[in-house]
Amino acid sequence: MNNVILDEYGKTEEGLKDLLRVVRGYSDTYSLKLRDMESAYLKANPRIYDSIEKNKLKYYREAFSYKFYLATMHLEQIWSLTHIGQSDFTLNQVLENIFDLHQTIEDNILLFSFAFEGFIVQGNAFLDLYLLYLCHIFKIRDTNRMSGQKLLKALDNIEDEPFVHRAEAIKQYFRSNVFGSGEKKFFLTDNWGELLKELRNSILHRDMLAPSFENQTTLLEQITGDWHNSIESISCSRFCQDAENNMFELVTTIAALLYEVDWKPGPYRPNLW
Repeated sequence: MNNVILDEYGKTEEGLKDLLRVVRGYSDTYSLKLRDMESAYLKANPRIYDSIEKNKLKYYREAFSYKFYLATMHLEQIWSLTHIGQSDFTLNQVLENIFDLHQTIEDNILLFSFAFEGFIVQGNAFLDLYLLYLCHIFKIRDTNRMSGQKLLKALDNIEDEPFVHRAEAIKQYFRSNVFGSGEKKFFLTDNWGELLKELRNSILHRDMLAPSFENQTTLLEQITGDWHNSIESISCSRFCQDAENNMFELVTTIAALLYEVDWKPGPYRPNLW
């Protein structure tokens, strides 16, 4: 029986552990640096938060860091399929399979679809939890059904020190880089936060989404709309890498604004801050 289990699952388990090894090689420092930056901020501002509020900050910081880690694992799956499998698909091809074709016969497109769905779900969860973290930093009480636009409105209403200047800088960053007007930036737009949300909802919720069976309009065409033509030239791997780059830039840029301590690139070193 043990041999049967080993034959059946051994390579899968080995592959998952090797995936984790690759990600650990460069991702472990991310959460450690954020932890130390937050600690420096709290020490510099000892009277702003009580013990319960500090526990909430710790919880949500670890939660969004965890989701970023999982998204990175899915990204590495996509790059391994690209480099070792020697195949890549456009974002258009992957979304077509997810939304309309639903095929499971051809190995490569199925594996890309599997990894891409995981990346989008975890990437969006990262952003959701990061917004909640900022709510607790700025003591925004109404966090029910939090969204990018709701956060921006809440930051608009912050008038008290020591939050007002940092809230304004962070609000401007979100409006220019995450929840913007749709201006092109590299492969994505300055509205990539809404794009992640739209893709996640389209992947997970089909109660109000379906192809038009009358005029044969695909679900892909309905969802992608104006940006349908642009995704035909973007590879799935490039799109996901650019999205993760934006996620990383979001946290590191805002960390410097929030904690008033610059993000230090390179390996983690204790007491660096």
